[in-house]
Amino acid sequence: MLSATPRLIYDSNATPIDSNPTNLRAVGDEVVFLATRRGGEVSLFSSNGTLDGTQSLLSANSGTATRFGAWLESLGNLAVFPYSTHAAGMELWRTDGTETGTRMLVDIDPGASKSGVFDDSLVGVASDRLYFLGDDGIHGKELWVTDGTEAGTHIVVDLAPGAADLAFSNPVIMNDILYYVTSDAEYGQEIWRTDGTSAGTVVL
Repeated sequence: MLSATPRLIYDSNATPIDSNPTNLRAVGDEVVFLATRRGGEVSLFSSNGTLDGTQSLLSANSGTATRFGAWLESLGNLAVFPYSTHAAGMELWRTDGTETGTRMLVDIDPGASKSGVFDDSLVGVASDRLYFLGDDGIHGKELWVTDGTEAGTHIVVDLAPGAADLAFSNPVIMNDILYYVTSDAEYGQEIWRTDGTSAGTVVL
C-alpha cells in the first residue's frame, strides 16, 4: 500500500531551484533519469527509491564539451541514450543503472567530434530492440537497430545508396514490427516494414 504522505527522495542540486528531472525510465529495480545539479550541470542518475540508493552515473557540462541528447529509453535491463563527448561526438550509450555499467555502446562514426546519432534519432522501441537513425560516415543517415549490445547494433538496410540520407517518416511499431514511410528509386514513396534484419525489410 502506498504511503499517504509523499516524501522527497533526493534533491540533485540541494537548492530551492528546480532540478528539472526528465526522462524517467525503469532499468531493472532502478529508475534512471536526467536532472540538473547545482551550477547547471546535467547528470544521469539512478535511484532505487531511497536517498542512499540514489547516485549520479554520468555528467555533462559545456566546460568539458559533453552533453546528453534529447532521449533516454529503456531496453530490457538497460537504458540507451545519445551522449556527446569531445573525443567521439554524439554516439549511442547505455547504462544498467550503475556507474561501471554506464558506457558508450558503440562508436558508429569513429573519430574525434564525429557524430553517429542525433538528438532526434529515436524511432521506436520493440520488445527486445530499439530503432534509431544513425550515420556511420559511409552510408548517410539510415535506419539502425540495437539490442543493447555492441554486436547487436547495426544498420538495418541501406535504402538510400551511398552517402545519401534516408527519407524517413511516420514510424509505428505493431506486434514487434516497425512500419514506416520512405522512398527509393525503385518504388517511390511507399510504406515499408522491418523486423530489424535486412532480409526482413520489405515494401508493402
